This record gives sequence, structure tokens and C-alpha cells, in this order.
Amino acid sequence: MSAQDTVTVTVRLFGGLREASGVGSLSVSLQRPGRLSDLTSALGRLLPQAAQRLSQGLSQGYVHVLVDGRDVDLLAGDDPPLADGASVVFVPPIGGG
Repeated sequence: MSAQDTVTVTVRLFGGLREASGVGSLSVSLQRPGRLSDLTSALGRLLPQAAQRLSQGLSQGYVHVLVDGRDVDLLAGDDPPLADGASVVFVPPIGGG
């Protein structure tokens, strides 16, 4: 796969996702045209220790996804393409009192 065939995305994880994966951020290369669903599939393979938590949070709608600062609603079927250099943030709920 050449650089022309891929997009590289910066991923940031917070809360329990960060704890489960052991990383706060990483770069992921996807085959063009990369979509958000391609990224979530890749994260499931790259971060097996956090895959179940991420998958469950996305399918139940309690993990928020921001692509370049914009909220994406995966439950509504949003699956935006990801540009090279895009920033994707996964934010699970944070408890506190």
C-alpha cells in the first residue's frame, strides 16, 4: 500500500477507553477512501484490550465521536469519510460527583 492509497488519522481516547487500551493517542493508516467505520474496525484489531468497550459504547450510543471537532452520530448512520490528517476523538461518559 503506497502513501497515495492511504489516509492517516490521529485518534485520541479518553476515560475508560484510554485506561483499557493503555494509550491516549495513536496514528492509524487506512486504505483510501477511509471512513469512520473503517477506523473503528481497525481500532478493534489494533487495541484488542479496548475493543469490546469501544464496540459496546458505539453501538449503545454512550461513546461520543468527534471528527475534526464535529460530533458524529453513528447510531443515526453517520459514516463520514476521513481526510488525510483528520483528528478523531472517542469520549466515553465520565462519572463523578
